Amino acid sequence: MAPPDARAARLRVHPIDFAPVVAGSKLEVRLPGELPHAADVPCPVKIHARDDSVEYGPALAVLLEWWHEPLGAISAQSIANEGFESLDEFRNYWRARHPDRGFRPLSQVTVFKVRPWQGDADREHFALAIFDRMYGDAL
Repeated sequence: MAPPDARAARLRVHPIDFAPVVAGSKLEVRLPGELPHAADVPCPVKIHARDDSVEYGPALAVLLEWWHEPLGAISAQSIANEGFESLDEFRNYWRARHPDRGFRPLSQVTVFKVRPWQGDADREHFALAIFDRMYGDAL
């Protein structure tokens, strides 16, 4: 039986974002609200999406960091990490994705910074990191 903290971290993204996140052309994902997240970072994360009856994923990525901020506080670097060239492009994307909420600069979002999974190198690195975190105090 696995220890209670040995569960996989998961990140559900919008279906339109799934392929760009997995391919690495979208390095940040913003989700509405202050979502609780307890993952120690960096860590492996399962990326998935759902659109009506279609399930995308799971695919592996690495969650590098996460934080909360007002939607309108997005930096120029974060706009590029989201895959856009300008704040206007990002605003249009956000409004299309969230027509009921619109783009409200003061609304809180949770930002997840990710990178694509790098095969065996990441597997070995995180296997050792997880082992050390779970059992290192007994070594």
